[in-house]
Parts: sequence; C-alpha cells; structure tokens
Amino acid sequence: MAWMVYFIFSPGRVETAENVPSVAWLPQGARNVSYSRCHVWRAHEFDIDEQGFLAWAEGMGVTVERVGTEPFTIHRYSLDAADGLYPPNLGPDATPEEVARREEAVERYWSVREKVIHNGYAYRQVRTNGGGVWVGYDLDSGRAYFYYAAR
Repeated sequence: MAWMVYFIFSPGRVETAENVPSVAWLPQGARNVSYSRCHVWRAHEFDIDEQGFLAWAEGMGVTVERVGTEPFTIHRYSLDAADGLYPPNLGPDATPEEVARREEAVERYWSVREKVIHNGYAYRQVRTNGGGVWVGYDLDSGRAYFYYAAR
C-alpha cells in the first residue's frame, strides 16, 4: 500500500531540459524548447509562429481564445526546478533599499515560475481536484506555454 501512495503522490523521475533545439513530441516548427515532465505533471515552453501554435492547439483538441482585459497566468517549466526560496518578509524597520531589493527578489522568484500573457491566446481547463490543462501563447514573444497537472 505504501508504494501505491508514493507512486500516486511522488513525481518520480523528472525529465528536464532547457533550450534544446527541438523534441520529437512537439510540432515540427517548435524551437528552443524547455521542459520539465513526469507522470503527474508536465510543463513545456517553446518558440513557434502563431499559425503553428494554433494548429498544435487544435490538434490537441484545445480551443484557445484571445486574452482579453484580464491577463492569463500559466506555470512555467521551471516551477519545481527553479532555484531559490521565496524571499522572507522584512521587519518594520526595513530601509527603502531593503524593500526595493526584496521586491526585485519577489519579481525574479515569480518570473521563473509563472508567465503572464497580456497579448496572445489562452486555454484553461481546471478540474475539481485542482489539476487540469493550461495552454498559452504570447504573441509578443512568439512563445507557447503548456502546463498539465494530474492532481
């Protein structure tokens, strides 16, 4: 029984790569691929033109919509692999310089874990258990993002 609990809740072997030219399991036009994946979650991002992204999404059965007034946030491949802990809170006697350094550290922390898309496409299917599928495309950078969580 213990092995079953471990298998279900443990990510097990995590495969990770950064900035590889291409991978066989993404569309032919996907370049500069970075990813982390295991049996309970997958996250990858890659450069691709808009038409290539739309064809890839359609091929997965995903209907993306243009991002509206609310930006779309998606976890990045580095969610679990990013180094560093969340910056600690400062005391009431913190100097303006300390506050500014902490704010920069917080921004760096989230920039490697999440991508916020203001101009592009988005799809979100969240299940009642918190898992689901998120797909995004940033028109400004020409980069696609995918995140899947089983939980």
